Amino acid sequence: MILKRTAMLGIVLGAALTGTAVLPAFADETSTPAGIKDFQAQSLIKADGTYWEWGGNHPAPTQVPGLNEVAASFENGLVVKEDQSVWHWEYKNATTVVVEEIPSLHQLCQVLDIGNALIALEQGGNVYTIPRNEEGKLNWNMIAAVDKLKDISAISSYYTEPQGKMMLLFLKKDGSLWSSDENLQSINPVKTAGNVKSINGNYVLLADGTVQVFPAMGNASWATVTPPTILPLKDIQLIKTNRISNAAVDGQHRLWFWGNTLTGVSDGTVLHEHKTPVMLNGIRNVKEVFLVERSLVVLTHDGKVYGTSLDGESLPANAKFSLLASDIREVAAGGRHIIMQTNTGALWGWGINKLAEQGTGDYEYMHHMPVPMQPPVTVVLNGQPVALNNGVIIRHSQAFVPIRSVFEQLGAKVDWDVNSKTVTISKSGTTAADAVTIKIQFPQGTTMVNGKASVFDTAPFNLSATSYLPLRFISESLGAKVEWIKEDNRIAITN
Repeated sequence: MILKRTAMLGIVLGAALTGTAVLPAFADETSTPAGIKDFQAQSLIKADGTYWEWGGNHPAPTQVPGLNEVAASFENGLVVKEDQSVWHWEYKNATTVVVEEIPSLHQLCQVLDIGNALIALEQGGNVYTIPRNEEGKLNWNMIAAVDKLKDISAISSYYTEPQGKMMLLFLKKDGSLWSSDENLQSINPVKTAGNVKSINGNYVLLADGTVQVFPAMGNASWATVTPPTILPLKDIQLIKTNRISNAAVDGQHRLWFWGNTLTGVSDGTVLHEHKTPVMLNGIRNVKEVFLVERSLVVLTHDGKVYGTSLDGESLPANAKFSLLASDIREVAAGGRHIIMQTNTGALWGWGINKLAEQGTGDYEYMHHMPVPMQPPVTVVLNGQPVALNNGVIIRHSQAFVPIRSVFEQLGAKVDWDVNSKTVTISKSGTTAADAVTIKIQFPQGTTMVNGKASVFDTAPFNLSATSYLPLRFISESLGAKVEWIKEDNRIAITN
């Protein structure tokens, strides 16, 4: 089986795990996000119930305006508020966010995107579908309950071999398993070797700690339907799969691997199948396991994060695991990166960051060492929160904000000259002597205030077609007062 991959991917991830990376100390106090209630691979909820996301055009955590009292978040812009109501949000353009309640849903606990629709599961066990139209937009007016599915506790999906057909598995609260294709036209009970504890992809963890597998693309070509295939594993507590590679943790906190390792890059990527699970004796005391691109990453019970590369023809039992971070209490994994939370509450990123997946305020392709994430900073002007189209970026203890996010609200006029790449911020006064004109020329960041040069430890900068300006300096130059409240990562501006 051949997979398309970015040409450098296997190289950089393999290089990232050749040595030991120890979690560095914070550069400054603003690196520690205060009051994080919950976080995912590309979003977080602060203790005050505000919702923040990053990635793509947002290199730092950016608050989604209009969303408050958020308790949980899911993919495709769905969140659950503290009153268990369900809301949907999306960007209509670069600066406009539309937030609306979805009254048909309540107490959401899982969302699964199957391409032509979303499948939503409520805590009570009811299942709903939200179809997509021909343009790929979700049709919220066509939400429908799946009447044949009740008392469901979890949903998973996988693709069959060789047709590449999607199949869905539904785990009921009584431990029975049901299956359907992606159109939900035929929903039938599935024969299992016992009561089911959990499901992940095409893998079924039974209550007795054994593992049953159904035929799927790439990672189970040896599986048969009748009789059910049982892997030679016992006392398993946790299974993870990314449809290519698989891992499990047993009751003795040992790590097992089977499935595929990879060699080659781009169109030349080759999968090397390993049918028999192997216990990896280079790691112990495993609490969680994550399959991140071409890496196997684990969180141990003593708060350490280790990784080993899956880039090779095999993964031997004595595979070397490198230390990535210490003092970690929780990890959230995306397909290409991880976000780690330290015991102090700080968030750090590691892995691929090509699309700012880690919220670290940059677009470095790969972070070989853990990097502190940018804090979710709230900007308040005269007591009212300011909606930023991009989040605050902290560099060398200075807060930088997008060019038009605050200064126009301070009564200034902001102009951008595309030819000279110069931004001009001007504010008139009661007299000519009170007027202020600030000119910043990019990419050097050269700054002139009323014709006099100003020098910064960190100059204004451009990042992904957005100009970032020093918040305190410009605000105070415009006559405002700026205060940093570190307890809740808030910048208060008054004028």
